[in-house]
Amino acid sequence: MKNRLQEIRWEKDWSLTKLSKKSGVPKPTITLIENGNTNNPRIGTCIRLAHALGVEVEEIFYLEED
Repeated sequence: MKNRLQEIRWEKDWSLTKLSKKSGVPKPTITLIENGNTNNPRIGTCIRLAHALGVEVEEIFYLEED
């Protein structure tokens, strides 16, 4: 699974710390997701990040087409 988490965070001019505080997701977890070092983040984590950013989960996470 691919993601646009860092891109969306930058568009909002949010720091990693701000996203972590707003979402309740630890900074190391956000960093792993942004760097693509986790292919399957937990659904609860995805929902919390999307809710904090004010976007749909599908705007952040997507499946890579063949």
